[in-house]
Amino acid sequence: MDKEMVESVKPETLFAMLDGALGSTLDDLKSRHIFDMPVVAAIDKHKIPRYDADIDHGFLIRSKYERGTSTYETYITLQSVEEGRRAQIACRHVSAFSTNAEEVVSLLICSRLNGIDISLLLMDREFFSSEVINALKK
Repeated sequence: MDKEMVESVKPETLFAMLDGALGSTLDDLKSRHIFDMPVVAAIDKHKIPRYDADIDHGFLIRSKYERGTSTYETYITLQSVEEGRRAQIACRHVSAFSTNAEEVVSLLICSRLNGIDISLLLMDREFFSSEVINALKK
């Protein structure tokens, strides 16, 4: 049996594909008038454990040792959490040098650009810092 190799994909290409998938999903939901009224949304951060031998990638973040690694690929998401209107609104890859405040603002700008108004924003306690609160006030 021949072994087939999986071709590597550049991170920029992968992120563009992710944005395209989210965009088409949001367009479909907006055409069904799901987001005609403001939604209750939540922001969350997701850490995916990485076990790469070479961890010199600019997109991996070091964090507390867990499940055999201290290196993670991290994403931050904005989702509608209302019953009957659950959908992912935006997703961003977190780089090693970005801050929570920058990422939160980026997600909210993406929501606005897509014509989705948020009536209430829910966040985990890791986002409760003066930097994030000040960015939200602006």
